[in-house]
Amino acid sequence: ATAALALTRFAAAMESMLTPRTKKWHKLRVVDEAMNDNPAIQRYLDAVTDMLFRVRYSAQANFASQMHESYMSIGAFGSGGLMLEDILGRGIRYKSVDLANTYFCENRHGIVDTVFRSFEYTARQAMQAFDPARLPPKIRDMAEKRPDEKFEFVHCVYPSEESDDANGMPFASYYICRETSTIVEEGGYQSLPYIVGRYITTPGETYGRSPAMLVLPDIKMINE
Repeated sequence: ATAALALTRFAAAMESMLTPRTKKWHKLRVVDEAMNDNPAIQRYLDAVTDMLFRVRYSAQANFASQMHESYMSIGAFGSGGLMLEDILGRGIRYKSVDLANTYFCENRHGIVDTVFRSFEYTARQAMQAFDPARLPPKIRDMAEKRPDEKFEFVHCVYPSEESDDANGMPFASYYICRETSTIVEEGGYQSLPYIVGRYITTPGETYGRSPAMLVLPDIKMINE
């Protein structure tokens, strides 16, 4: 259990150093350094910072547990991702994404700006997530007969200049039913809803390298 225990400790160390639950681990500043000395602006920025932390660490947002899962993914595989959803009327919600079914690309500056994620919804969940009128008839039928039947969907998010319909947003978003290749929802985001973290990358690499990769020979030897 050496490697598994080490991964848990890695995630705990990353959280305690970068995003400790009991501390405010970032503040807001304005670009103009001279304005940061203005007492009124300081009070405003402090108030907004307090609001951000209240929302982020609310029970609905679920940030702490999902960030821990992302650290585990980064420690084991070198990359990790969170999806930030805005649930109207309830607030924001963080969700750790499955790295095995998440694919991302960089723009020419090396910044991740495109994410494709494959996931499963039961028929009941699909009816909750999307407009039932846009779902394939099979899913609507299963929602009544076998609501736990699973269906695969793909979420595609990429810069709006590469899309015909992003509702004027910087990032276009499409949800597609994999079985029927049907678009069940389209829209856009003001910013990329996926937060992608990478431990270490070398030139030409998109996906990260993890601490586990460095000690993989030792892990195999100990297991043997």
